[in-house]
Amino acid sequence: MIMNTFYIQKKVIKLFMMNHIFRLGFWIFQNEIWRFRETYWSQFSIRQWIESLTLVCYLKSQPDVINGTTWFLIPLFMFYLLCILYGLFYRKLEWKSAYIMEAVVAVVMLFLHWSNANISQQLIFVFMPISDLLLAELLKTKNEEKKKLHLCGLLTINYLQMIIAFRRFYPQY
Repeated sequence: MIMNTFYIQKKVIKLFMMNHIFRLGFWIFQNEIWRFRETYWSQFSIRQWIESLTLVCYLKSQPDVINGTTWFLIPLFMFYLLCILYGLFYRKLEWKSAYIMEAVVAVVMLFLHWSNANISQQLIFVFMPISDLLLAELLKTKNEEKKKLHLCGLLTINYLQMIIAFRRFYPQY
């Protein structure tokens, strides 16, 4: 499986730009309405709108008060960055580049854990698409028992990392 990193980079930029365009358009539309009457959206400061637009609120460990559904963009962009990394190493290391991907996730999660950054709460969902990527590699593997064993080990490591992250940030689960 050769990952097209250019395609993924384009997709990330496109998603981020579309997010900006639609949210900016919504703000302009709301701004025009506020001229005539106050709405729910008029309670937010320009700073909150900018932080929401750029997703900076999540980096500051604050919820997005304007559009709380954008939390999923944090693990999505993290996964795309991991896919780019995976694709860059895939040509040389093939499926073994998944070790690099898992190591990066472990380091990021440890750093966020030690820094007490709440962004980790959104990032823990990155483990699910990583599992999908590893499963896809495993399912396409034919007659290579050593490779299957390594991929099962990586799936186990990924699952354990996810359990630890959920226990840390969502103990009720």
